[in-house]
Amino acid sequence: MVDFYSEGTLRIFDPYNANERQLIHSIAQEDIERQSPIIHWFKINRTESILNMDEVDRLYGENANTVYHVEPTQVFAIVEKSPIITELQRMGFSQIEEINFVCNIPQTLKILGREPTEGDLFRISYFGFLEGEKNIHRFYKVSSVVPSDMILGHYTNFLVNAEQTNLNDVPQSIVDLLVVE
Repeated sequence: MVDFYSEGTLRIFDPYNANERQLIHSIAQEDIERQSPIIHWFKINRTESILNMDEVDRLYGENANTVYHVEPTQVFAIVEKSPIITELQRMGFSQIEEINFVCNIPQTLKILGREPTEGDLFRISYFGFLEGEKNIHRFYKVSSVVPSDMILGHYTNFLVNAEQTNLNDVPQSIVDLLVVE
């Protein structure tokens, strides 16, 4: 019989031990990869976007000529749709779809080379598995990014909020790249 506890041997998670933190991150990442749809991520190129701003863009604080890196990067995340918007769509009301998704901090930093930022663009592909179901590809723009899921003083995941983007707002170079798929 194995003794799980004997006096003086009880251990808990040590947040300062890098190996134990890595174990938590790898468990979270494995779970996220298993549930993730295909997500193609396009990072915003802030320096080129600012250089392309005209006087009207500066006046309104928006950039109509936003520049993205055209090379997509695949990111893994657990996507959560808002149940209220889903119910409104079932009743026939057309709503802009907002989603939240969770992605692992170390894995996302490794893939993107930086944190996800407001204005980044991504496409989620949902594939129909049943006969007659269509494949759905939707573009979203990141609204906010917040670290979440704190485990003893260390954040494990990013919680990203995004809203559906009209295809007219997606640069033609990105649309052309993904139509080939």
